This record gives sequence, structure tokens and C-alpha cells, in this order.
Amino acid sequence: MSVNKESEYKEIREFLNQLESLSGQVSEHEISERIKNFVKERFEQNPPNILLWEQMAFDFTENYPESKSGWGIYFGPMFVLPNKEEKVVEYPSIHKITSEIISYWEKRAKESNHPIFKARYSNLVWDFSEKIKGEKPHYSIAQIFVDSAIEIAEKDLHKYPTDVIKKLERGLSLALTINDKERINELKDTIIRYEEKIAEDDKPGLWGFSYRLLVKNRRIQLTQKEEEKIITDLEDRFERLLKGNNHFAAKEAALLLIDYYKNIESSKVKNILLKLGSVIQKSADQVSSLVGSAWLEELYHLYLQFGLKKEANKILIKIKEVYKNIPSEMKKIEAKVEIPKDEIDKFINNLIEGDLKTALQKVAIYYIPEKDKAINQLKDLSQKTPISFLFSIYS
Repeated sequence: MSVNKESEYKEIREFLNQLESLSGQVSEHEISERIKNFVKERFEQNPPNILLWEQMAFDFTENYPESKSGWGIYFGPMFVLPNKEEKVVEYPSIHKITSEIISYWEKRAKESNHPIFKARYSNLVWDFSEKIKGEKPHYSIAQIFVDSAIEIAEKDLHKYPTDVIKKLERGLSLALTINDKERINELKDTIIRYEEKIAEDDKPGLWGFSYRLLVKNRRIQLTQKEEEKIITDLEDRFERLLKGNNHFAAKEAALLLIDYYKNIESSKVKNILLKLGSVIQKSADQVSSLVGSAWLEELYHLYLQFGLKKEANKILIKIKEVYKNIPSEMKKIEAKVEIPKDEIDKFINNLIEGDLKTALQKVAIYYIPEKDKAINQLKDLSQKTPISFLFSIYS
């Protein structure tokens, strides 16, 4: 190794050591930004590969929807965008990962001291190895991740609790995969303690995961006392939310409790639904008819789903009454969008270019909707703008 290269390597090692000495709560994004800034300040052009590998490691997105990336693994890109040539570009990309990079991450997972670094490197190695190297990683890599995830939760090392929950869920999955009973039990205790520590009634994302990860998972052996505590905590939270008239959060607690009791005690399910329904109806009376009707319709379907037909019919009558007030509350809203004439002309000319047959084919192809895309669009819209689905659309 040349003197310059040796000096450069030493500088990078010192930087990485300083990075791992960060105190307080940090996130992967912050680590990536620090690496990016170091590269800009020290290596404006042609930065060493290991710095690119380091930044890439902390830019991947955890628990990425497989249907969106198509990679078939846990991680996904940070973004997918069209470039200047209108080609879709993803970063970081699985296609840039090599065996050499995975070996480097494995080395870093074993030598790093900070749990967030160890967790990220080991998780990447576990996720990418089989895809890139054609071989499964050693079970010790999963153990490194599990131990790191537990330490992150116990010591509050991560800036975002929701990301810690992801790590605990991932850790449990890996521990079950390698059938490490000791670590499964450690994770079980950590998950219960972590929920106790971070739970806030009005933030459903910070509670309920003990039930989802432990009670619902048949491969996890809970003692009767542990299971009772998880359910009792949920019931207490549900009651507090009802008193606070927070029907959104109360509904989340109710659904978990209903899931638990549906095959055990049907009378309990009915009682939970009626309590929730009472709060939803009270809330619906205090808002506009348009919003209130949406909440009531959701309650109506919930009652039907769990066999409360009599109660559902009463809600249906109420919905019809509320609907009568909607027209008087509607206001006309206009929005103008101006499209330059040259853009319209360019679009039309591209569409009708060629002979008549070609032009007709292009027009037909352009306006034929893609089935899968249309279905996904409708699902997305139904979640983001449910009120619009309350009305019939006429042409």
C-alpha cells in the first residue's frame, strides 16, 4: 500500500471511529448525512469505495414493501425517481451490491462497537447474501443483529421509537429463523418492556406491538401472566381513550382486543364494539354531516363484520338522516390550471404522428387503463380520501 493510500485509509478509519463514538440518540439518516458531508469535504471527486459502501449501507430503507421494489427482500431503495432521460433510477440499488461489499459489511458488523452500526451492517449481510453471493450467511450474523436490536431498545439509542419497533420485529423474525430460544426469550422481555416505556395513549403506533408480535405469534411461548398483562394493558388503554373521546385511537385498541376475544368470548366482542360505537356516534354529532357520515358508515361496516345486524341497522337509519344535511353544507370550490398551448400541441402532435392507423392505435393504447395500476390507485384513494367513496359518480 502506498504512503498516500495508507494515510487516506488511516484518515477514514479515524472518521469512522469518531462516527461510532456519537453520544445520545441517532438515526441511520443522520449517520448517512455525516458520511456524505465527510466525502464532500475531503474527497470531492473519486471518493474511496469504502466510503461509498458506508453511505449506501445507511441509505437503504428498512421493511420496504416487496411489491414496490421487486427485490424480494427486507430492504429497499431510499428513492425511485426518473432521471433526465426519463428512465427510472433507484438509489441505493440492489444491482450495485457485490460480494466484496457484503464481505466488507460483514467485517464491519463484527468489528463495530455501536449497536446501531452493528445492527445495520449485520441486517444488510443477512438480507443480501443469498441474493448476491448465492449462499446463506452464518447464523452468527443474525445473532449480532438480535443482540444489537435488544441493546438499542434497552438503552434508548435510536432517535425514532417506530424504527426501534421495526428492529425488534426483525430481530424476532431472525431469532425464530435460527431457532435461538435464548434470544427469542430475551426479545420477548425487551418487546414488553419497550412498549411499557414508549407507549402514549393518543399515538397508536407506539403501542399494540407486544400483542401483534407476541400474542398473535403462535411460535412465541408466553406465560399466562405475560399474556394477561398485555391484554389488560390494552383494555385499560381502551377505556382511557373512550373517556377522552379519542375514537380514532380507541378503534385501534378495540380492533386488537376484538381480534383476541373473537374466538374466545363473543359477548366481550359485542361489549367492546358497543362502547366504541357510542363514542363514534357522539363524535359524529359534533362535526360536519359529511365527516360524521363517513365515521358512521365505518361503524356500520364494523358492526356488520362482527354480526351486530340489529345495531348496524340503527346506524344505517342514522346515516340516512345525516345524509339529508350534506347538500346544505356543500360549498363550491374552483381551481384553475393553465397548460401552455405549446405543451398541448406537442402532446397532440406526438399522439397523432404517422398514418391514420398508427395514430388510432397510439390513441387507443394511451387511453387503455392498466388493470393492476388502476386497482392500486383505487386502493390508495380509498385509504387517503375515503369520503369521496361515499358518493356515486355520474358522467
